[in-house]
Amino acid sequence: MSGPSRWRKPGEKLHYVDGLTELGAWPPKTRPGKPRNKDRPPATPFLIIPAFTGDVGVRPLPGNEGVHSGGLQLVDANGVAVQTALPGQAYRLQATLRNLGATASYAGLIDFYLAPAAALDAAALGGPAPPAFTHSGFTLPPQGTTTVTTAKTWTPANAAEAQLSLLARAWDLALDPLGNGFDARGNRHVARHDAIADFSGVWDGVFISTTGWRSTLLRSLFRVIITQNGSTATCQFFEEVGFPPALPSTPQSSGSGPVIGTTLALITTDHLANNVPFTTNHWTLSLPDSATLHVENVHTFPPGDARPTQHWVADLHRI
Repeated sequence: MSGPSRWRKPGEKLHYVDGLTELGAWPPKTRPGKPRNKDRPPATPFLIIPAFTGDVGVRPLPGNEGVHSGGLQLVDANGVAVQTALPGQAYRLQATLRNLGATASYAGLIDFYLAPAAALDAAALGGPAPPAFTHSGFTLPPQGTTTVTTAKTWTPANAAEAQLSLLARAWDLALDPLGNGFDARGNRHVARHDAIADFSGVWDGVFISTTGWRSTLLRSLFRVIITQNGSTATCQFFEEVGFPPALPSTPQSSGSGPVIGTTLALITTDHLANNVPFTTNHWTLSLPDSATLHVENVHTFPPGDARPTQHWVADLHRI
């Protein structure tokens, strides 16, 4: 047989490649006569657990959403999402997932965790991972949203277990890798919900000064009214006025602050009747138990006022 050999050594181009090369058609192009678009990324899923309404997956999260994600819920036996677990009650973990990519996720995986906040912090920094509570799979079309609820229920046995943090992480095994699976602030695949203490209610008691030799004599009726939305609490403070002593109908000061664990800290300013700022208050509120609100206040007078800074404390009870 004349002509070139039909056989090529391993690694050499096959015969049809020679003809395509002469025609300018090798290597193959995306469209004949047009170069391939190297700037266009391949279509993949883009999975997120949205931390807030309108979340498009931009990370890191600078605010409370990193540890109080709106995409992760604790659901009670009546199907109602709650902020705080109670010992002896059964709950399911629930996560909202969105696929903002151009391709469906057919190999979606989601893990749920229950662990102390400190353990999740350590895992995010490369420490040991806590054991998973449960796992599940899912599929999600492009631009689709779904909710995954655990079949397994969680019943905290005591107050300490009820304070465990929740974490979920969702990714596509083939096309959208997980990354750092515990970094709830920096990874769009991860959502975390730390336990939020419930400060809401009307709290009454007596405020006691701890400043000066007359401190045991300086007592006044005191009330705090607190409304709470997630991890943000708004406080109104009422201290007795007049004689006989009575609580005023409007608060002397009010303000909002973040709930972190079982502590709430905020700064307010008292005003005189003509709305002139009078004193600055640094408040620290805590819940030693569910029925007691411990209040500490550093009461600072404005420049030019000779009175020293005062310190007040109170243990109030919910009414």
